[in-house]
Amino acid sequence: MIHCLVDSDIILDVYLRREPFAIYSAQVLNYIKYKKIKGSVTALSLANVYYILSKGSSKKHIIAELIKLTSFVEVESMNNKTVQNALFSDFSDFEDALQNFSAENNSSISHIVTRNVKDYKNSKLVVLSPKEFLAVV
Repeated sequence: MIHCLVDSDIILDVYLRREPFAIYSAQVLNYIKYKKIKGSVTALSLANVYYILSKGSSKKHIIAELIKLTSFVEVESMNNKTVQNALFSDFSDFEDALQNFSAENNSSISHIVTRNVKDYKNSKLVVLSPKEFLAVV
């Protein structure tokens, strides 16, 4: 079974209904929810999603949505090795580097799903947009 790390932009596409991206992002999350693929996120993504959604939603609503999300995705850990790898990497964006090395630290993760594919050009994993990813699963 394919195991992917889902970047925060995918989650935000769904929650904020950002078109034309939301439909593909929602399909990725549904594939994970209904166990067609395995999916992970990082705590950093959850924090980013919480922060961005807090500008327009109540804490109670956001917590309820994140509880639903974490009922079907795994949360990958970040440790000193993750941070050190990110700090010394060739990634131009530190957050993306943290996401990448969290995924790389889990040997079962083979893909990262993001709308910022170009930001992951230094990844050892297969990095695809939601639309591209859906074409291969």
